[in-house]
Amino acid sequence: MFRKDTVQATLSLRDDTFTKSYSEGITYERNQVLATSKMRSSFELPAGTYDFPFELPLERKMMDTLMGPGHEYHSYQVHAALHRRFAADVRLSQPIIIYRSPLHQIDIEEPFLMSEEGQIDEKLNYRVTIPSQNIPFGSSFPVDLHFAPFRKDLKPGAITLQVMEKHQLQIPLTASETVTYNSLSFRAHKSHLIFSQTYDEKDWNGSESELLDLEWSTSKLVHLPQDLQSCTQTVQSRTITVNHTLCFQVDFKDEDGDVTTASYPQFLSIVLH
Repeated sequence: MFRKDTVQATLSLRDDTFTKSYSEGITYERNQVLATSKMRSSFELPAGTYDFPFELPLERKMMDTLMGPGHEYHSYQVHAALHRRFAADVRLSQPIIIYRSPLHQIDIEEPFLMSEEGQIDEKLNYRVTIPSQNIPFGSSFPVDLHFAPFRKDLKPGAITLQVMEKHQLQIPLTASETVTYNSLSFRAHKSHLIFSQTYDEKDWNGSESELLDLEWSTSKLVHLPQDLQSCTQTVQSRTITVNHTLCFQVDFKDEDGDVTTASYPQFLSIVLH
């Protein structure tokens, strides 16, 4: 009898909201025989414990493991089989995780590198800065907010920071579904919050400006989830797109009680390394 190991990658696309469909296919498979007789016939092994070291080269263009909250879009497993002549084969499997190492390490301790500026309702200017658009998975990074109202009585309230994760899947349809929907594939969308935090209005720092009456600024930390069950890395492929957006919202109130809402989305790329 002999033992064989296989590395297998599976791509799973699922949409339970519209088509109730499930699609799964093997994207990579490599086999290796670990032990056999010279004639590849059955042979006996004395009782005992045996180790069979193996190496299975991986291709450069392989897709990373892609798993996150409520999904395993792309996963890898090592399968082992012990073939027996007069009894059922013994089969075992173990999941493995494969990621590429980035070419350049990301240092979020560097000075702010990514900045967006704009104007809201012709009432105030804003600037939001983050260390980089590429944020390491599971890290905490600072967000610097700066507002310059055109009126002195316009004062900021509480700050809400959120990171939204959005998924888009292109799901192949079955023959019957193709006839029903007149399409070869179906696009499914879903999104969820991976971070949301509201900070007290007392956290603002006010300062006099040469051009405007008063400017308001603050710096807050965004804490990304540190496990794959709560967050997915940013991905762009033919069948799967996962992106992330940092959003802030601040309500400014004047002395008459009128409210001006400042909000803006900033795209992020969450990178595993």
